[in-house]
Amino acid sequence: MRAMVTAIDHEIAKLAERQHGVYSRSQVMELGATPSLVRRRLTSGAWTRAGYDVYAVPGVPESYRRDVMVGCLVVPRAVASHETAACLHGFPFLKPGPVIVTTDRSSTHRTTTAHVFRSAVAIPEDQLDQVDGIPTTSRARTVVDLAGVLHEHRFERLVDDLLGSRAVEIESLRVTFEACARRGRRGIAIMRELLEERGPGDAVTESVLEADVLRLIREAGLPEPVCQHPVPWSDATPGRVDFAYPEQRVIVEADGRRWHARYEDFERDRRRDAEAMRAGWRVLRFTWRQTRDDPGFVTSTLRAVLAG
Repeated sequence: MRAMVTAIDHEIAKLAERQHGVYSRSQVMELGATPSLVRRRLTSGAWTRAGYDVYAVPGVPESYRRDVMVGCLVVPRAVASHETAACLHGFPFLKPGPVIVTTDRSSTHRTTTAHVFRSAVAIPEDQLDQVDGIPTTSRARTVVDLAGVLHEHRFERLVDDLLGSRAVEIESLRVTFEACARRGRRGIAIMRELLEERGPGDAVTESVLEADVLRLIREAGLPEPVCQHPVPWSDATPGRVDFAYPEQRVIVEADGRRWHARYEDFERDRRRDAEAMRAGWRVLRFTWRQTRDDPGFVTSTLRAVLAG
């Protein structure tokens, strides 16, 4: 016998439409349903079970998003996180897999529907987002979480792609990391080193770094270079190099960007290096970090190349 459709059923249908065809017992109770109504809908087949205290509209096709929504509904206060959130956000190199959610430690609910991480504290509002109606960690929080579960090289590749495409901003990662960092948290060391390497592009300007490199050269007693030398291997190639030793055919470039925020910059620089080498010039690139932390390496390398 078909159950009579009520105003509550219409509200539940609207909820299901927003949530990929699924809804929880607590949600329908908030809309005014009663335990007896829930039993009647399940008995009549108007609803089907999708998980513990989670129901579904019959006939709605299964999908990854539906599975994720079920995982979020089964576990109280849960949001999609880690690789699952990354897939929802469209991060590269990651494919849909087992559903992963995060909730706070006060939730002791166990389920086979999803892998559950329990955060020491509730995730702050500014670290939460929503993708297609599914509650998720924000892009920045997702990156910080992934630092603890992905292989280091895979993680660095992912972050570089996200920064290069501006899917996330370095400052957002820094703020979120500082809010999440605590002793013993997995991935903290990797994340801290990555942020140091890929600091803001304007942290050290080209002119400031060039002055530092020139100072190191002079303090080490090395020959004075030609500053801002026109590109020496082709009249058709625009631009200048930071320092040049024409007699030794050596170029020194001071890379003031602690990380190349745009892939085209990286590609252009490598093309210029290749053109220089093809024309018989050797190119030395010294980064902000090398100049700051290991000035001896900078000067000893330049001395050896000039002597060779």
